[in-house]
Amino acid sequence: MMEQSDLVIANMTPFRGGSIDPGTAVEIGFMYARGRPVFGYTNVAGDYAARVAPNGALVDAEGMSIEQFGLIDNLMCVAPALESGAVIVQEGVPEGERFRDLRGFEQCVRQAAARLLS
Repeated sequence: MMEQSDLVIANMTPFRGGSIDPGTAVEIGFMYARGRPVFGYTNVAGDYAARVAPNGALVDAEGMSIEQFGLIDNLMCVAPALESGAVIVQEGVPEGERFRDLRGFEQCVRQAAARLLS
């Protein structure tokens, strides 16, 4: 289905951990590699490094370096969306609404539609 799609709208909200769902990350990379726009949204604002290595550590609990780019997630997931489409960050989404709030998705749909119709 991705090969037949003109773009992707990716839910980049951290899922089962401090980062984007791995399957969604694959979809972002696949679509970007095919030259198709990536629009992403997240309901968790804040720095990726702060989520995975609190207290400003430069390494995580396993001694692995943490990228310090000030982005909402891993650079390889965020950069394709920033370059080819958009990243919508919803601030102040209550924890209980993190997986139900669709305002970011709706903004992505509007931006994607405008891009396809231009």
